[in-house]
Amino acid sequence: MDKASEAIFSLQPVTFRYKKALDPEALPQFERAIAKQQKQIETLTAGLQKVSVQLELSKPAPQTVLNND
Repeated sequence: MDKASEAIFSLQPVTFRYKKALDPEALPQFERAIAKQQKQIETLTAGLQKVSVQLELSKPAPQTVLNND
């Protein structure tokens, strides 16, 4: 852990802003990535729900066996 901690503490994070001509709304870039990922998650979730419903509908109905012995 000593070496890993040293590497983490040696990082020097920076922040910056794009010029208004490049990013007029001045949105942090990670927000766009998160929004894109969220939309993809919602699309995949909807598809998974459709597949789950189709799977349930394709299961055979339970059958009852009558034994008259």
